Amino acid sequence: MSKEKNKNKISKEKSRFNFIKSFEFILFVVSFLLFSNTIRNGYCLDDELVTEKNRIISKGLGGIKKIFTSYYTEGSDQKYNYEYRPIPKVTFALEYALVGFKPSISHFINVLLYSIGIIILYKLLLLIFSETYALFSFLCCLLYAVHPIHTEVVASLKNRDELLAFLFGISSMYLLIKIWKPDSAFSIQEKYSKKIVLTLLGIVLLILAIFSKKDAILFFGLIPLGFFVARKGNRIAYLILSFTIVTVFFSQKFLRNILLEKEQYIREFKFQENPLYFPHTWQETLAIAGKSFLFYFKIFFIPYPLRFYYGFNQISQESGFVIEVFFSIIIVSVLLYFAFKTFKTQTYIFTGSIWFLIATFPFLNILTPAVGIVAERFAFISSVGLSILFVGFLSLIFKIDWKGMSIVKLKNTKSGFFISMILIIIIFTGYSFKRNSNWKDRFTLYATDIKHLTNSAKANEMMASAYYAKAQNEKSFPYLKIYADSAIYFYERALEIYPNYFTVQNNLGSLYFNLLGDSKKPIPYFKKALELDSSYVPAMQNLAMCYLSNADTINSLYYLNLSLMKDSYESPKVLITASIIYHRLKNYKRSDEYLNQAKMKFPNSDLPHIQHSNFLLSQGDTLNSMKELQHAVDKNTQFKNVYLFLVQQYQRIGQFSKAEEIQLKLNKITGTQ
Repeated sequence: MSKEKNKNKISKEKSRFNFIKSFEFILFVVSFLLFSNTIRNGYCLDDELVTEKNRIISKGLGGIKKIFTSYYTEGSDQKYNYEYRPIPKVTFALEYALVGFKPSISHFINVLLYSIGIIILYKLLLLIFSETYALFSFLCCLLYAVHPIHTEVVASLKNRDELLAFLFGISSMYLLIKIWKPDSAFSIQEKYSKKIVLTLLGIVLLILAIFSKKDAILFFGLIPLGFFVARKGNRIAYLILSFTIVTVFFSQKFLRNILLEKEQYIREFKFQENPLYFPHTWQETLAIAGKSFLFYFKIFFIPYPLRFYYGFNQISQESGFVIEVFFSIIIVSVLLYFAFKTFKTQTYIFTGSIWFLIATFPFLNILTPAVGIVAERFAFISSVGLSILFVGFLSLIFKIDWKGMSIVKLKNTKSGFFISMILIIIIFTGYSFKRNSNWKDRFTLYATDIKHLTNSAKANEMMASAYYAKAQNEKSFPYLKIYADSAIYFYERALEIYPNYFTVQNNLGSLYFNLLGDSKKPIPYFKKALELDSSYVPAMQNLAMCYLSNADTINSLYYLNLSLMKDSYESPKVLITASIIYHRLKNYKRSDEYLNQAKMKFPNSDLPHIQHSNFLLSQGDTLNSMKELQHAVDKNTQFKNVYLFLVQQYQRIGQFSKAEEIQLKLNKITGTQ
């Protein structure tokens, strides 16, 4: 009889194991297939930070040491260095070393990371709610997996930092909760020695999460929540948990201080990114906090329209009584009421509510302002809580006891719940699949979303700049004029929303001058930019070039010298501009001085060599021009035309092996065979 009982017990455990593995397989396949259409996308918003335009990543394995000792944006064309996220940059450097820059491979890896993360999330929920709630946990993860607000994270290569922070964070959370649950399989000595080793692994995983993106600090609150709900420990377990969190906090700060080079340029935030970076009242903070909370709550249940950026004045700044603040307080109160009321009977309501509140609070612009005020990527971790909450509240409505619930039983006896879940998953799946294609490239994304961003100064500026870039690459004048007019329209719209947008004033003047060949009309725009920011060097440079075109040498040299005095020499551009102006004034000695100064101050930059090549080429000195371009290639220039020109010239003079070498390097950068 005892043998029969053991046999039945083993059979049930095997059946449950297969049941869970089937759910894991379904979650992986659904999430991977749903986002697989992002694999054919190209580079998009901010991807240049971590792909072909990043000079450190372009070094492949040779750049990994520098990655760990530099800031996240270093190596790109960003003016300021900020954040420390070495882990995602290392993954891109390894990619480049193996296959070159291929967006399809990068997107494939993002989709794979997301799908693996969904499986680990499922394992985590099984651990927290127990395996008897396998179907409930599966439905929560399925809803999370297909949600449209996750497209930004999966489809954007730059947002691999979010994927890795999530993956390492939930892996650490799963491991720490699992190893400290009661376990009789080992002797006391073996049990604790093994648990300590695995705890150290959990610490490493959490550090990797924070080194992927500092948002992973959210797990300092989520891990204790998981411990509390799972009831998987004793005093020693909670002592170890406290030790783990303290160790991770100080370890990551210690490692960061040791690894990072001390030089840093603090990012200069703009008003249009978030007005709270500038002097404001507590009422304005409260108003934006209420709007932010309501945004994250609403966008989960009604994820339309989705947008690539928000910022001022898409999220308005008015203070006083704001209806969004009132509704936010009501929602938080209701969540907390139901969380504690149902804690003993439906712990998932408590878990979902507290998870959402913990993971949302840092993005409410209370402790620190967020770039863009709100963003869909900021909801990546908090939406786990709302997925649990959604399925949980639907369970209360249909009075479902999830313990041991099967799909067949759910379908037959709770058809209302079953149909509701199927409908919402189908709707979300369809919208996610469609949204993925919107992230095909930068221009497609902007053009798709801009109709929903009529009040965002930054978004309109980005749309204008995208049209400007298309116009610069267009050779047919009718199309060039169409793109230029579109750029002007969106620049002017950005100025309507935020008249003090000095970079837009400068860019609009630049468009008239550099693209449409007008040397009179741009001057008021450049002067307005300087009026708004007297230290804005690009406007000074543009005025110098503009006055030079009008044969006004005095004003040209005045603004040139002003730019040289104001520039902090974070890039070689102002020195190159000086070289160009003196070259056009036929003062070749001064021109060479500034060009050589640019080469000395910025030994790793390709720009001085490219400009020197242009000068030499205009003088008919093709051979020395090629030497300068070779220097640019050696410094991993991202200008593809440089490679193409060199290939042609090496072929022309019969150096076919050299031409092939340059072509191979170009292929690696562009990701072609």
